[in-house]
Amino acid sequence: MPDRILNHLCNYALKLSYRDLPQEVIHRTKHIVLDTVGCALGGAESPPAKIARAAASEITSTIPSSVLVSGRKTSPDLTAFANGVMIRYLDFNDTYAGSPTCHPSDLVAPVLAVTDATNGSGQDAILGTVLGYEVLCGLIDAGSKEPGRSWDQSTYGVIAAAVVAAKLFGHTKEQMANAISLAVSSHISLEQIRRGQISHWKGCALANASRNAVFCAMLAAKGMTGPEEAFEGKSGFLTSTGIRFEIRPFADSAESYRIMKARLKPFPAGYFSQSAIEAILGLRPKIPDLDDIKEIRLQTFPAGYEVMGSSEANWQPETRESADHSLPFVMAVALISLVPPVAGWL
Repeated sequence: MPDRILNHLCNYALKLSYRDLPQEVIHRTKHIVLDTVGCALGGAESPPAKIARAAASEITSTIPSSVLVSGRKTSPDLTAFANGVMIRYLDFNDTYAGSPTCHPSDLVAPVLAVTDATNGSGQDAILGTVLGYEVLCGLIDAGSKEPGRSWDQSTYGVIAAAVVAAKLFGHTKEQMANAISLAVSSHISLEQIRRGQISHWKGCALANASRNAVFCAMLAAKGMTGPEEAFEGKSGFLTSTGIRFEIRPFADSAESYRIMKARLKPFPAGYFSQSAIEAILGLRPKIPDLDDIKEIRLQTFPAGYEVMGSSEANWQPETRESADHSLPFVMAVALISLVPPVAGWL
């Protein structure tokens, strides 16, 4: 296999087994899966989640997979999409602080979809989750971008989801390579998804990447081949996107598994607002009358300002999706809250 990155991904995924996982990693994974399912339950009644479940319910499959909440059976790829939308919508699921930041528990969606479709076990789900975290977060750690280039985190996510789906479907190395190649050569996402007045699609982008990845893995199982040198070819991923990956080793010890570095959120809002919300809630009992407040001054870091305070949409959010990525909005909501926020508080 001439493509070194493709070879690296396949070799690691095929070698990793449940017995390799330290107990600390298994325990942490169970914790994260429970948190992720909770996020899905919280987002289940959102408009995009209802749309996704309705679309999925129209399709039947000879290898059915169960959608969360509704329990309806559909194809594994559409299950991954519907589950992923529910998981992501509230912006409550975990964060990995790389560049870009990502929400690796999005990958629980394809893990559950394929595990259910293949009658897999809890151990399979744990292994797939750990693998998904390692590949997604590992690629982000190993990646760099050319100046002026900007791609959404789901561009990395489709790679990780393809690896996970191929692993859980039991693919050979050749099938896995084709699944990844099909996914990476055909599904990259624009960062515009998260700019301006944010639409429903912000919470659906990685869910859609997972859908595409599972579909590509299903095609590869039937013999569909993907382009050679999908990453390193003359017109491959690296050249086309301006993203560069160093070949770095994946985890081989408890402290090096990247799932151990994922951070759970206390509040359903953008990651860069978590400390600001906590500060406001700490101040709230010390303010007898909110009418006495004339202004709030917040000192934040460059990424926090860029993502949650630099645009007109951050100061005048018109959608729920823009509101949870607005520092002024989430701080104001926290200030007027009489009790600590819960899922759906925005």
